[in-house]
Amino acid sequence: MSTQSVPDAAYAPRTIGADLERVRLEHRARRIDHVLTALRERQYRDAVAGRRQSGVPRLMEDFTAELQQVRGRLMALDRRGR
Repeated sequence: MSTQSVPDAAYAPRTIGADLERVRLEHRARRIDHVLTALRERQYRDAVAGRRQSGVPRLMEDFTAELQQVRGRLMALDRRGR
């Protein structure tokens, strides 16, 4: 078993906090993407069946806007980390 030493100054709590925020935002982006995929599939099924799409386009707009916001925050973390 090998032991790794982590220099205290090199891995400050600020860095750990940024890493945790990144993981949280990446998870949120994956969940939103999953919801958008399900909404696209529902939209397709409704169109094929000739059903009216009650609220699906609006939901897609809302989730797309939220996904863009999360991706923007991830990009800001990337810029800050450099």
